[in-house]
Amino acid sequence: MILKNRKIASSERIDIKRYNIEIEEAINQVEEGAVLSHEKVGENIKQWSKK
Repeated sequence: MILKNRKIASSERIDIKRYNIEIEEAINQVEEGAVLSHEKVGENIKQWSKK
């Protein structure tokens, strides 16, 4: 997923080329179904907090 692969700090600016690449990657992930619903994320957080 895009968040796992991002190597720069969120406070750093990226150029327009990198921005467009990340948008395309995100669109591809959505089209491939590689996304989690809000409910599923909430369930995962609850499970992580139990560990």
